[in-house]
Amino acid sequence: MSIPRADPQQAYYRLSSQQERLYVLQQFEAIGTAYNVTWAAQVQGPFDPVRCEAAFAAVSQRHESLRTCFEMIGDTVVQHVRPRARGFFEYEDVPGGDHRSLIGPFVRPFELRTGPLFRVKVVRTGREEYLLLLDMHHMITDGVSQDIVLKEFTALYEGAVLEPLRMQYKDYASWQSGQSGTVREQGQYWLELFQGELPVLDLTPDYPRPVVQSFEGDKLHARLDAERTGEVKRLAEATDTTLFIVLLAAYDVLLHKYTGQGDIIVGSPFAGRRHAELEPVVGMFVNTVALRNFPQRDKTVRSFLAEVKESCLKAYEHQEFSFEQLIEQLQLPRDFSRNPLFDTMFVLQNMEGYTPDIKNVQMTAYPVNNGIAKFDLTLEAAESGDGSLRLNLEYCTKLFRRDTMERFLHHYMNIVEHMTGNLDRELSEIDMLSEAERKRLVHEWNGTAVPYPYEKSIAMLLEEQVLKRPEEIAVSLGAEHLTYRQLHGQSNRIAQALHARGIGEEDVVAVMAERSLELVAALLGVLKAGAAYTPVDPDYPAERLRYLLRHSRTKLLLMQHKFRDRAAVAEAEADAKVEGETEAGAKTETEAVSIEDLLAVELPDGNLPLAYRPERLMYVLYTSGSTGNPKGAMIRSHSFVNLLHWYTREFAFTAKDRILQIASASFDLAQKNLYAALVAGGRLVLFEPGLYDYEHMAETIEREGITVINCTPSAFYPLVECAADGGYRQLSSLRAVFLGGEPIHMTKLGPWLRSGQCRAEIINTYGPTECTDIASYYRLRAKDWTGGDELPIGTPIDNVRLYVVDSELKLVPEGVEGELCIGGAGVGRGYYHAPELTKERFVHSGDLPEETVYRTGDIVKRRPDGNVVFIGRVDHQVKVRGFRIEIEEIERKLLDSPRVHEAVVTAGQDAAGDTTLCAYVVAAPGTTAEQVRGELEEQLPAYMVPQHVVLLEAMPLTPNGKIDRRALPEPVGRTGADGDDAALTDEIEQQLAMLWQEVLGVGGSARRITSSAWAATP
Repeated sequence: MSIPRADPQQAYYRLSSQQERLYVLQQFEAIGTAYNVTWAAQVQGPFDPVRCEAAFAAVSQRHESLRTCFEMIGDTVVQHVRPRARGFFEYEDVPGGDHRSLIGPFVRPFELRTGPLFRVKVVRTGREEYLLLLDMHHMITDGVSQDIVLKEFTALYEGAVLEPLRMQYKDYASWQSGQSGTVREQGQYWLELFQGELPVLDLTPDYPRPVVQSFEGDKLHARLDAERTGEVKRLAEATDTTLFIVLLAAYDVLLHKYTGQGDIIVGSPFAGRRHAELEPVVGMFVNTVALRNFPQRDKTVRSFLAEVKESCLKAYEHQEFSFEQLIEQLQLPRDFSRNPLFDTMFVLQNMEGYTPDIKNVQMTAYPVNNGIAKFDLTLEAAESGDGSLRLNLEYCTKLFRRDTMERFLHHYMNIVEHMTGNLDRELSEIDMLSEAERKRLVHEWNGTAVPYPYEKSIAMLLEEQVLKRPEEIAVSLGAEHLTYRQLHGQSNRIAQALHARGIGEEDVVAVMAERSLELVAALLGVLKAGAAYTPVDPDYPAERLRYLLRHSRTKLLLMQHKFRDRAAVAEAEADAKVEGETEAGAKTETEAVSIEDLLAVELPDGNLPLAYRPERLMYVLYTSGSTGNPKGAMIRSHSFVNLLHWYTREFAFTAKDRILQIASASFDLAQKNLYAALVAGGRLVLFEPGLYDYEHMAETIEREGITVINCTPSAFYPLVECAADGGYRQLSSLRAVFLGGEPIHMTKLGPWLRSGQCRAEIINTYGPTECTDIASYYRLRAKDWTGGDELPIGTPIDNVRLYVVDSELKLVPEGVEGELCIGGAGVGRGYYHAPELTKERFVHSGDLPEETVYRTGDIVKRRPDGNVVFIGRVDHQVKVRGFRIEIEEIERKLLDSPRVHEAVVTAGQDAAGDTTLCAYVVAAPGTTAEQVRGELEEQLPAYMVPQHVVLLEAMPLTPNGKIDRRALPEPVGRTGADGDDAALTDEIEQQLAMLWQEVLGVGGSARRITSSAWAATP
């Protein structure tokens, strides 16, 4: 079918759908020169700038697109063809000029309304040496058109006479607007393909995504040699596909492996010149097509290539339905931080672009990098004359570092190579890592082997200090204290009493005591008897206490005398029944014994003659469980000795150190601090039990000369605030502050670090209870803090190894998010009396050189320097309108505000079943919810801003001092604090409020409904 000609007498013509979208995009302030199509060449020989100008002028007379400008008439954008292009040519004489610095000023925004929308410049840089530059706006050109312009320029420069053109771009644009019937039929295919929730590419950025999309970019280049390119072509022939299909499929697999997603949308430009008469016309014909494929782990290379082939063929058949129409009809939520529908493009150029061939003149194309990226990523492949394949990767520099993208391109080449090897290989078996990368990830970053006293127990290490300093103070609480000799004797008497009761190796003894001298003696006594302990916080509710006694099957509950009544409540309930299993007729009577009563009995205070087995159970710590009941993590004795050896060695503990213990013994981070000072010959200082009095804590640190403290960040922030009034003088004795259990928000420590009074090193420690408290650490001195809030969780401790893996437990590259798995000496024995749960979390992977690793459920990424960065929890990831959200990212932004002291974000569902976010905030007096959310709106995309903000006086805490998310109040259907609102007396206002409630699925205060409404508007 021939395309009819538009009326040549018209002053204005309609835009094509491609032009319409580009026009809209050009209105963004940040767009700059993103849609400039620039070409450059180095020229040597007798090149004539005057003939050059004349040739380009002749080209512009042949092609109306080069004389077209765009105007707004009423509310419609139209194109107008001017009779002649003026002012498009420049000449400059710059001897010795640097090409890059010459190109930069040449590429600048075009004025769409006045034109011309192309420009040419010749720069003479030496004798018969020139730089030829061509720049065109994408609204009047595409890749094919650029080659047409350059070919016709060459011919006209040489004096050739060209055939007249039979049609112009305005004819195509007018014809396209009348194809509604055909387009409607094709559109149905695309609308069905993209119905339902659409995937958003979860590619991990190096930098936070800007609220408004940035077009700042850079380019990388690589080459697939002729031999490997030949293998790819042979693969295409063997599977009855094409080079494009194979390369696109490989790109889908790469994105799948980087994100873990099995539903990927990639954009790709189709030439759009399906009619032969359009082939010689200059203009914007390209239609961007969204190619949706499903690279899932169990598919073979062969089957996936067949699927990609099918989707590409269908896309080709339906390509006349423009991308602009698709976006309009899908009615996607607006997100100014991204492109609609997809964030990455794949392009295949059949041959590298045309370079003019002029007699006696040598031209060499000069690569142009104008610092622009229209998408997050654009991968372009171009065939070269030597049979190789040139790969160009354009990326947004506001999202990705150059080294990240270098690895990305390298991984693409590895995947292409692996796909050509075995057609029946599953996608999960394709390895994108090089041998050098695998060696670095597995061995170099995990080179932590250090000898430690494997054959020694805690009791043995303590006894060494007893012999050295028997009369020095070992542990103190206020005015009370025990010397090393006294502590040794008391713990031995307790061990003798337990041994007399038949308690020994692998038996578990529950110890219920607050921070006290009795607590330390009791724990050591249990260990010296060869048994294991499970600490029980006296503040635990009776039901939790009963559960722990039942589940641990403990024969003995050691307690302070003051808690005897609490223990009596639980005694009758302590039997052998555990969750999910019951031993027929089995029942264990739990004996409750006062620690003070044991110490009052005349018993030998010598060591028990027991053999020591390093693999024996040392303690069982109960942590929160997904079933609602706590689970008991079992830790081996030698694992803890390894931790303690690293702790005291790495941080050079000596007899001069004073460690302040403020955490409950039931908290995992408390364990090492109970013993570290003792095995180093220092002093353990116990803080008075009860609620924290931070003024008293600061006084204690100053009075006792505390050198080391270890607690959660949220427990330390108030101490820093309290010490601020005295210029942080009370904290001057601290040399090491160990913070763990939750992410550190450095802005909370900033005033102290910047004060010049901070002599302490901040150590960010990370590790699950199941892996002996600490698996990794990161050290920061005050003088090295540059003001950032992100603190890595660092590198592994001695004899511990860290692996970042995907959902199939296979290693992922540096910079890619994955789940953290831990191997090595710190890995515990599993969960007490919970074999199924143990099997689920303590696993083996054929991709890792470990018998067992622990799956933490924490999402992390490894930096190029080897440090690991915590991202969030697997179970804290949510999706809102198709966008994956890390809850912790929103929390970090909240805590950046000086108004906000504490913040927690949760996800829930509204009445319609849609995911909504709620921020719980402890804020400065006078702060409103609207102020809190207003600050977030300035920093985050709309879909990440919580619909609800609830102001709290204080965060609910677990017994271990962590924020108790389950105890947070359920938000009402509004933003802001609770309170009565003025009645809505206006009938229209009431009806509008009711409509918003129905649409949003929220209830509550109608006046405040508008806040939630606008938060939900894309």
